[in-house]
Amino acid sequence: MGEYLKYRKNSVFDAYDHQQLSFGELLQKLPLHRDPSRVPLVPVVFNIDMGMTSQVNFEGLEYKVISNPRTSETFEIFLNATGTEENFTLEWSYNSALFKPSTIERMMASFKSILESIVAQPNITIGEIVKVDASQYEELNRTQAVYPQMPLHDLIKEVSKTFAKKQALKFEETEISYQELEVQVNQLSHYFVEQGVKSGDIVGVALPRSIELVVSLIALMQCGATYLPLDPNYPINRLEFMLDDSGANFLISSKTFSLSLKTNASVLLYEDVFSNLSKYASTPLSLNVSNNEVAYILYTSGSTGKPKGVSVTHKNLVNFLFSMMLKPGIKNHDKLLSITTISFDIAGLELFLPLLVGATLVIANDDTARDSRLMLRLLKQERITMLQATPTTWQMLLDAGWENPLAIKALCGGEMLPLPLAKKY
Repeated sequence: MGEYLKYRKNSVFDAYDHQQLSFGELLQKLPLHRDPSRVPLVPVVFNIDMGMTSQVNFEGLEYKVISNPRTSETFEIFLNATGTEENFTLEWSYNSALFKPSTIERMMASFKSILESIVAQPNITIGEIVKVDASQYEELNRTQAVYPQMPLHDLIKEVSKTFAKKQALKFEETEISYQELEVQVNQLSHYFVEQGVKSGDIVGVALPRSIELVVSLIALMQCGATYLPLDPNYPINRLEFMLDDSGANFLISSKTFSLSLKTNASVLLYEDVFSNLSKYASTPLSLNVSNNEVAYILYTSGSTGKPKGVSVTHKNLVNFLFSMMLKPGIKNHDKLLSITTISFDIAGLELFLPLLVGATLVIANDDTARDSRLMLRLLKQERITMLQATPTTWQMLLDAGWENPLAIKALCGGEMLPLPLAKKY
């Protein structure tokens, strides 16, 4: 550290060779992007004035140096060091629009800790300097959150009781209430059990985007089974690999699509399943599912080799969803549009988050999920208030003619968000 400080001292002295060039002249010569809310080039200033002394005497007078707090600050942070070799004072001024007092207090504590470390061990390396004291470490590690220790389907069941008559799911012209959702989930669960589905089984789900898709996923959870999401639009060999690699016991699919798949899993036909639901009991299964059970298995893209299956437990899923309920937040009056493939990880957020708060899930059909013009029309038609999409999709929506503001909470991920796109939104 001592060597580094000597190097910095020489750099500072070398800079004096250019002291006749003012800050304003320097800014004029540099092609910098200007932000009216901030000072360009130099966000932080560290000023040292160690010439003050307490040895000045006035006949018959006592004096002390008083620093008047600044009412405004030009720079983001201005750190002023004054005093003598025996003691000194550090004055922090900052832009209150950018920093909270608690943030500056943490910076002050960290800076004090650094100075103490250097004084105690002048030859300490930069990496060894203690930058955060024990209390700050404790605060940073205080990450435990309280959320229900229940499987997802039980939580949805409780919400269904509260919002029984409210719209839960909508797909094209078909919609069902929370009460109807609970009844269908229960009936389908009884059907699955009759077909031999049991706790711990892995069930591939290769269904088109629909209300029935969501009902099937929740019903499988109620059976204690693990669903394997299979997008019917994926290449056949990839779907067959996932079915074989996961050891799937069952496959739910359509008559047409199931014929193109080679699998050892027992096939349950979508058309047969939902045409006979009414004959099954509408009461929930008397089965306790642990939140440590696997809710679904998601396969990676396979960009570094073969796709790998990742198990997501109910506890994992509920933890994530309750975190998203807090930030960015969702309320029961919201309407979320689902456009993501079921085989993509964020699909869990789209399909289940609204159902945990009594909100409405609107499911886009395949054409709408691919066509930004149709998607924009649906956003306006259904008055969607929440949408998760990649930067590419957001750009496509803008290119499709999205000009007037929409009251949408925009979730963006999956790719890097370009700054120009962020500013447009």
